[in-house]
Amino acid sequence: MRLATLELLAYGPFRGVALDFSSPGVHVVLGRNEAGKSTTLRAITGLLYGIDAKTPDAHVHRFADLRVGGVLEDAAGARVRVIRRKGNANTLLDEREQPLDEGVMKKLLGGVSKETFTHAFGLDHGALEAGAKALLEGRGDLGESLFDASVGGGGEVQRLLAELNAEADRLYKPRGSALPLNDALKSFAEAQKAIREKESRPEAFLEQERGLAEAIAAREARVKERADLAARRARLERAKRRLPLERRRRRALERRGELGALADERVHEHAARLDALKERFVAYKHAREQRRASLADVERLADRVAEAARRAGLDAGANAEALRLDARKEERVHALLRDRTRLVGAIESARVEIAKQERELARLGAIAGDAPSSGADARGADVAELAAALERARNLGDAESRLATRRAQLERRRRDLEAKARAGGLFDGSLEAFVALRLPSVAGVERLEARAEAAAQALARLAERGFDLEKEAAAIERQIAVQSGDFAPPDAAALVAARRARDDAWAALRAADAAARGRAEVEMERLLREADAVADRMIREADRVTTLARLRSEAETNARQSERLAAERERATAELAAEGDELAALFAEAKLAPPRPAAFSEMRAWLERHAQIGESFAALRE
Repeated sequence: MRLATLELLAYGPFRGVALDFSSPGVHVVLGRNEAGKSTTLRAITGLLYGIDAKTPDAHVHRFADLRVGGVLEDAAGARVRVIRRKGNANTLLDEREQPLDEGVMKKLLGGVSKETFTHAFGLDHGALEAGAKALLEGRGDLGESLFDASVGGGGEVQRLLAELNAEADRLYKPRGSALPLNDALKSFAEAQKAIREKESRPEAFLEQERGLAEAIAAREARVKERADLAARRARLERAKRRLPLERRRRRALERRGELGALADERVHEHAARLDALKERFVAYKHAREQRRASLADVERLADRVAEAARRAGLDAGANAEALRLDARKEERVHALLRDRTRLVGAIESARVEIAKQERELARLGAIAGDAPSSGADARGADVAELAAALERARNLGDAESRLATRRAQLERRRRDLEAKARAGGLFDGSLEAFVALRLPSVAGVERLEARAEAAAQALARLAERGFDLEKEAAAIERQIAVQSGDFAPPDAAALVAARRARDDAWAALRAADAAARGRAEVEMERLLREADAVADRMIREADRVTTLARLRSEAETNARQSERLAAERERATAELAAEGDELAALFAEAKLAPPRPAAFSEMRAWLERHAQIGESFAALRE
């Protein structure tokens, strides 16, 4: 592994510094004292093994902001960019700063520990001083002393070499016979000799060819078997995932078979409920969009109110209600705007008349100057005055051309304003008619919008309450079906009906003549038995009767609540429609028809656009 690039992203005194070591050869980094060489060495160690918890290199950046990056290259030439941050866990990051497994770094390091790297590769001034001391005190080979100095000194290398030499003598000697390595080398030589002898025979080659073909065939069979097992495993995994669903489906089908027609009714009921939920969800999304647009309009209006208050010399932070205009003030403002427009036109006409009179005065002065004068001095003065007037005329340039250009600009601006006035299809007339429209105030539309929003919220709450009542009714019906079973117990109404039939039969028996008495007695006995059977069943199944009576009472209460809720929903819907009618009435005087259903936010925005166009038109006339 080699370090191709070192990136000091935020470490020590550095930020965004990169050192390129990608070119082959030895790289030497020079720098004066305190230039950051030792800091860079610690950054390399931190990149490979993690930034130390008590690092002294956080004097500029915070601990949490320390970052060291680099591009590492393995033996095969593959490169990977990593980033190391200061922390306790998940400190190794990829180039997108996502956590990276430490195994990637361990594989690149090839088992070199932090201590080995520090002593063998990351030598600082202290380690070099210790190594020099070991060289001065060492009595062995220079290479041993250098290696000993790189791992910390102390003569450990000499001692370790002595132990290794002793162990090597116990394993092998050049002229030994009973040592383990000598015996192994002898056996190895004999095996090589046997191999050379067997390789030289044709039978051995043919036998190896057959063995190779059998091995290839066995391998292909194993590969095919493995593929079959993988496919079978995939099928079993799919079946394992489907098994709970199949069980649930089988139980659902069995339950549906038990419920019979009731299940079909429930299916249709839930389908209708799902359709209602979808409609409510669409209404909810539309309401959210309207609310977002309303909030944006509120912010825009707040900015406009603050700007208008600033221009009017009022406190922008004052209560907004204090800035609202009533109908009389609003009419006064419109009248003042009309007076201002009229006065601006009059001023412009006066300016034109003044310019015309000044030109006439200049012409008369020129005629008066043509009278005979004495001497050449007077003629020279006239020539000088004419030359000055000619120069002034030249400086004025082509006034007609500039006037035509300005008129064209004003006309384009007027057409733009007229197009904006007709945008949306609500108004189709001239710009003057658009500005002169008598429109309601924005505050009035906002009040209507607030009431309409309250009505819409009430309608949504009623719809939610209706959904809850539907769920409650469905639960009551299911409980009634469970309590009823195949043979529902009789209720009080059944007992009353049986007793009434018995009493009617008794009355008929008393009034019957001798010929019809027999049949009347038989009918009387039958009805007596039926009435007694109803009473006996009610006694035996008193709990079920009581539960069913309670459930039926709850069902009736739920039905009454649903009826009242339906009436309230009709009233809320009517209120919402009434707000739309009132909005249309506000714009009736201007002969404008707001869209249906009532779009309060659109009309409020239209009023704001009308005010902006009116201001632009007034500025255009000025």
